[in-house]
Amino acid sequence: MDVLRIARLYRNMLLCDGCDDGWHMYCLPIKLTEVPEDDWFCMDCAVDFADATVESESESESET
Repeated sequence: MDVLRIARLYRNMLLCDGCDDGWHMYCLPIKLTEVPEDDWFCMDCAVDFADATVESESESESET
């Protein structure tokens, strides 16, 4: 691979804010054309985050 091609590949990479895995923006199930401004989580971390949020909300409701 030439240097320019490698640079293009890395320019389109996202790093998950949960696990630091790298993902190409064009390889995601929903392709992105721009890097998100906020935190971005891969599918595995997004599911884990959602599960933790639901558990936390359930615990808060049972305490009241």
